Amino acid sequence: MQTPQDRCFELIIQMDDQIKRQLREFADSHLAQRGLWGTTGRDLVQDALLAILSGFQPGPHGRHPRAEDLADGPVFANYMRGVLWSLIEAEARKRKLRPPHEPLLAENREGQECEPWLDLKTASPADEALFVDLKNEFFRRLRAHCPDYLMPLVARWEAVFPDDRIPLNGAHRRHRAKLLNLARTALKEMGIALR
Repeated sequence: MQTPQDRCFELIIQMDDQIKRQLREFADSHLAQRGLWGTTGRDLVQDALLAILSGFQPGPHGRHPRAEDLADGPVFANYMRGVLWSLIEAEARKRKLRPPHEPLLAENREGQECEPWLDLKTASPADEALFVDLKNEFFRRLRAHCPDYLMPLVARWEAVFPDDRIPLNGAHRRHRAKLLNLARTALKEMGIALR
């Protein structure tokens, strides 16, 4: 008799391009309806598959399909839509709990508007040294809090710092969220409070 895990693998392998496209379109349309533009349907379908497969590992994590959900291809595709919907709702709930982004206001200096930004090319040597010291201290504290699996992500972020967009380069986006939470902790230790 076939185990549920083997049946799930079989159904995933049997998914044709049309079903995958329909699942991506389903995710994209529901993400757009909820205003979640930072995630793509392709990412979410991969997250759903990962959640289902991790559900077969020991422990409470992941999704746990019942035998009825693994009956055949169309039933499994419908189960996938349910998992996608659940992931979309979870993303929407997380967004509701985050504080809204407030862009920096333009400063008015001597009648001219200028956007606030950090330009190290025109910074004095003392300012540049201060920034480098701050950066080194921040990443030292961040590394002290990070588990090993986040260290490559920390190195990629340090390479593009002060850009706040952490390059994933194949890492899971949940790792970026974990890293940002640890960064907040490091900043608090340094006495830098974020709103």
